[in-house]
Amino acid sequence: MTKQHLADYMIAVLGTGAVGRSVAADCKLAGNQVRLFDLPEFAGESLKDLDKTGI
Repeated sequence: MTKQHLADYMIAVLGTGAVGRSVAADCKLAGNQVRLFDLPEFAGESLKDLDKTGI
C-alpha cells in the first residue's frame, strides 16, 4: 500500500486531545481529508474555534 493509495480515504480521528490533534495535523499535512470527533461532553470545549485556529 502506497502513500498515494491512502490519500483516497477520509481519516477519522477519535478524540481531540494533544495526540488526536497531532495525528490529525500529520494526516492533513500529508494531503488527506480529516474529520475530528470527540465525546459530546468534551466537544464543546475541545472543538471550539477549530475553524479559526485550525488543528
